[in-house]
Amino acid sequence: MSNRYLSQDEIDAILHMGVANELSTLSAMEADAIGEVGNISMGTAATTLSQLLGQRVSITTPRVTVTTLAGLYAQFSVPYLAISVNYTKGLAGYNLLVVRNDDAAVIADLMMGGDGRPASLELDEMRISAVSEVMNQMIGTAATSMHSLFGRQVNISPPSVVQFDHPPKPDANLDLSEETLVVVTFRMVIGSFVDSELLQIMPMRSAQQMVELLMPPSPSSARHDVPPPVDLPSPIISAPEVPVVQRAQFSQLPPPPSSIPGANIDLILDVPLHVSVVLGKCRRSIKDVITMGIGSVVELDRMVEDQVDILVNGTLIAKGEIVVVNENFGVRLTSILSPVERLKELAKGK
Repeated sequence: MSNRYLSQDEIDAILHMGVANELSTLSAMEADAIGEVGNISMGTAATTLSQLLGQRVSITTPRVTVTTLAGLYAQFSVPYLAISVNYTKGLAGYNLLVVRNDDAAVIADLMMGGDGRPASLELDEMRISAVSEVMNQMIGTAATSMHSLFGRQVNISPPSVVQFDHPPKPDANLDLSEETLVVVTFRMVIGSFVDSELLQIMPMRSAQQMVELLMPPSPSSARHDVPPPVDLPSPIISAPEVPVVQRAQFSQLPPPPSSIPGANIDLILDVPLHVSVVLGKCRRSIKDVITMGIGSVVELDRMVEDQVDILVNGTLIAKGEIVVVNENFGVRLTSILSPVERLKELAKGK
């Protein structure tokens, strides 16, 4: 055994190796699993973003890296805006969705009915509120997709807005200093306005839980204690028994229950249903809604002679026309949809 002392360079190398090993806690297969979870959840989030902005949106090509808070801040060469939520059910930890400030300004402009080319990229309170609502809905749909993927309900807390400046503000650490972070970087394309990156940040504990839910350990990989061999007496071999073959006999099936319409309808006759009549609909931007006042006219998507929709518990079942009954509005049914027509209406999202 040698008593040679380690040099400072050797000590530094050992310490550096220890930090690297601490961060290398995701195998290639686990990183691929996290990327696949992000690919599915952000795919649904892209659909939500497309519907809100009226633009074609793609969020693809996830890249998974493991880093620390210092390494995370090293990526922020420009100011960023983030939405932070905590998992309250189904998963542990938290989730951050991070975009560049200039991308957030474009998203807010499109959300408020603009042309996607804001005169200024500064984020005022109204723009921050608009883009926060967009990202909140994106995280919500992503959590819903994880519910389907993991087979368990995933709930999130109300979102909070975090602005990362450069250099970062001391109060924007979000208690991340003690965490090993998993960063999933996506390419985000919004029409012809944005071709940038979207970051999804989570603690290592959340990522490892996702991997466990997506790739449960196989029974063959479980460790079992093998008992020591036991000497057993030689078995006595006897001639096999000849099986007795008989014809199968089945009892007579009872007659099917009566399917006469109305046989059990009395059981649900007192169940209340919500009936609503839809005169028309329209879609307006946040900017149009904010500027509405007394005397404003909202144009609907129906002509004067068009029939109105009659919905029962939100499902379209009939068409009708508006009438007056004893000084009250009423509706006269002119047609009732068949079950096939109702399915077609549901497919259209009406």
